[in-house]
Order: sequence, then C-alpha cells, then structure tokens
Amino acid sequence: MAAFANRALASLGGIDVTNIVNAIVDLMIERAKQELTIAFFNRFKKYAEDPRHPEFIILFQRQPMC
Repeated sequence: MAAFANRALASLGGIDVTNIVNAIVDLMIERAKQELTIAFFNRFKKYAEDPRHPEFIILFQRQPMC
C-alpha cells in the first residue's frame, strides 16, 4: 500500500497539487457546515417538542398560516 502511494505521489511530481488540495478542503468545509446545520435543527426540533420546556411553547407559539 505504501509503495503504491509513493509511486502515485512520484507521478504527481510535476503537477501543482495545491488546487486539488484546496478543492478537497472546500468540499470538506461545505460538508461540515451542512452536518452542523442538520445537527442544530434536529436538536432544535427535539427541544421544541419536549414538554419539559413550556417556555419554548410560550415564546414560539404556532400561528395559523393565512
């Protein structure tokens, strides 16, 4: 496995890998943001539906849509 990685890196010797690394990092950052957003809203929904938090229901009453 290590030999394969060494050969792969050696073949990339003439290529600037900075752009590739930056693209991968950008994808990872975007995915992390998505995961954090999903986790936040899941916890928010769970908290909102928990009857142990009546103050939440008072502060954020459901109103009918017109």
